[in-house]
Amino acid sequence: MDNIAIGVNGRECFAGRTAAWHGKGIVRPEGWTRNADGSAIDHLLTDADIKDIRIGKQKIYIMHANKLRKVEGGWAALVREDTGDVFGVVKKRYAVLQNLQGFRIADALIDAGVAEAETAGSIRNGARSFVTLKFSLPDETLKALGDGILPYGVISLDHAAKQRVIVQNSPLVVVCENTLHMAQSAAFGGTARYIALRHDNGIEGKLESAVTNLWGGIIEQYGTMAKQYDLMRRTSLNEAEFNASVLDAILAIPDKLVKGTTKREQTSLGKLRDKRDMLTDLWNGNAKGLSGGDDPLARTAWAAYQGVTEAVQHDRTHFKAQGFRDASVMFGRLAQMQDVVLDNLVDLCVAKTEESLVDRIVESGGGNTLLDAIVA
Repeated sequence: MDNIAIGVNGRECFAGRTAAWHGKGIVRPEGWTRNADGSAIDHLLTDADIKDIRIGKQKIYIMHANKLRKVEGGWAALVREDTGDVFGVVKKRYAVLQNLQGFRIADALIDAGVAEAETAGSIRNGARSFVTLKFSLPDETLKALGDGILPYGVISLDHAAKQRVIVQNSPLVVVCENTLHMAQSAAFGGTARYIALRHDNGIEGKLESAVTNLWGGIIEQYGTMAKQYDLMRRTSLNEAEFNASVLDAILAIPDKLVKGTTKREQTSLGKLRDKRDMLTDLWNGNAKGLSGGDDPLARTAWAAYQGVTEAVQHDRTHFKAQGFRDASVMFGRLAQMQDVVLDNLVDLCVAKTEESLVDRIVESGGGNTLLDAIVA
């Protein structure tokens, strides 16, 4: 379900660098940049036909006892001005944030080369709008991170008073209502950082602070992640380390199953052991992208992580999901399994590297510094 709205100029409210699955809106592969006619966000919102969608607060009147009466108490209706559609009811303190006001904060990131505009759109007849940014990571960082990392940020505005202003990291590009829901579920589920802001006075300043807090240094953050991945590629694991960091962390075998005598307990034990054997096989060089036991990355921390990621994301037999599988992989139970393994492996790699460096300093007679040992 896309629920793409229609804009003030009668066009479908979507624009993207590539065509979306719904085939609506404007596709502009070259993207949007600042020029004499306006900023990148000006051009993006114009293409998406959401720049001129304006929301107003209007007094509320009701019919009572055959008389038209104003609703007192500071209540007002949120109305799309060009269509008259009522999106919600709010109190006096609610501050309206127009699309251009809310999304223009992204211009600073685009002008600085930190990000590029990827998509913009509006759904539910204009009641909710979004902009997706793609962070401009160096080629070496993207290469180290691999294809599984999607470095996106999303700003979403709700004009129906049902949700706060959301600034968040995202595992996907938002192109419709479903993908916006999935991105926000990743944030609310704890697997993507986000900041939510109330529609109070001073909302524009608060939004600027939120963007700075969340995305300031974002390129450096992804660079650190790339270094962690590189460290995992260079760190071999023995069987005990693999078992502790991976198998026992996410597929621990309870004593009650080992001692169990019922058919159900034995069946559960067999399934658990099958999963552990499969992950071990992938770690031994049979994960996607590896060529077997003789592959240089076989039995490394990287092979362990790739094996878990491959199994969790694609093996529907051994790793089942309750409900929508993609949701579980991105921000549910299956995502949590990947996160636990990644944290364990990074900690182990750092500890082994530090231990190795200390040994090298001792072997050198203690004359070298830690930096000397790293360089050596």
